[in-house]
Amino acid sequence: MDFRSPGLRLNGKWMRDQRNQQLRSLALLTLTGFLIGARACPLLGQAETVSATAASSASSLADTETTSARPTTSDLNPEHIPTTGPTRLQAENVSFQVIDGVRISVKSVDGLMIPTHANRPVSLDIPTSMRVQVLSAQTSISAEALNRLLNNYTLPHAQSSVRDLKIDFENGRVHVEGKVKKVLDIPFSAEATVDLTSAGDIRVHFTNFTAAGFVHKRLLDWLGIHVDSVAKPGRSHSFQVVDDDMIFPMHTLFPPPHFIGRLRSAKIEGDQFVQVFGDPKPFSPAPLPSEHYIYFRGGVMQCGRMTMQGVDLELVNKDEGEPLIFSIDHNFEQILPGRLKVTPTHGMVAYIASYPEVVATEKGSAAPSR
Repeated sequence: MDFRSPGLRLNGKWMRDQRNQQLRSLALLTLTGFLIGARACPLLGQAETVSATAASSASSLADTETTSARPTTSDLNPEHIPTTGPTRLQAENVSFQVIDGVRISVKSVDGLMIPTHANRPVSLDIPTSMRVQVLSAQTSISAEALNRLLNNYTLPHAQSSVRDLKIDFENGRVHVEGKVKKVLDIPFSAEATVDLTSAGDIRVHFTNFTAAGFVHKRLLDWLGIHVDSVAKPGRSHSFQVVDDDMIFPMHTLFPPPHFIGRLRSAKIEGDQFVQVFGDPKPFSPAPLPSEHYIYFRGGVMQCGRMTMQGVDLELVNKDEGEPLIFSIDHNFEQILPGRLKVTPTHGMVAYIASYPEVVATEKGSAAPSR
């Protein structure tokens, strides 16, 4: 058989044409999938690397056939959200679940999420990965929640001898009861006032102090015994006790992520301890107008396996219009039953479950079946 016959040469050309057409189709599909993914999920960071052959084919084909469909930098970041520097945190009318049983109400907060490690982005899954520099805020915490916070975190973390603390607010003043552990537990009670030091730290000044039920403050003063001689914390970098004052820098009260900033006022209003930071300024508009929201903008942030560059992420209650209670320790459980929406400006809105709903679901699933 003559393999060089015209019919076989024609048949071989047809096969090469078919193979080239298949390669062009494959390259077009690769490019189309890449472009759709880039436009739909601009927050996902860098996409997984495609093979060198497919990338090269897609690039050459895009130059000749699909240049007009390629998104530009301004398309992917239409509002020029910064991709470097700290991520801006803004929130209004939400609550943060600090630890179990402790919730802080946030009327508004504006701050910068600053990485605690060089060359590592902040992560919503790792509270110690950031500290929040508060620019302005108004927050409050109830006496009941403050008792849990002090007894379950602040005092044990500071290795303080004070225990079983009970605080009540009345007429703008503080009534305190507790025990000081020495050789024996010594019960005490006191009245106190709350104000700020010149450095902007919270100062609790004790008056009418009574120890062991009968030793009055005037006798203790005459004996030269002050609160600092019996209640100093074991860790010097936590709160301080000076004479009859307990001084709490804001970042020592709460577990990570630590909020740092200069307090402008701290006062008792009814059953709430209210703190005000800085001077409020207009917020950047969030993608979805909402009365209750948390908004992250700019910089780089991780959440699960997702890395967002030029962050534009808003969190709202999946039951739209309802208050949002957010726990950074349980953010995955809150996101899981919700849904995501990509905005026209390539941002993302996450409709998440409020923290009490997650707790109720976990308790329900843990309950024995009948």
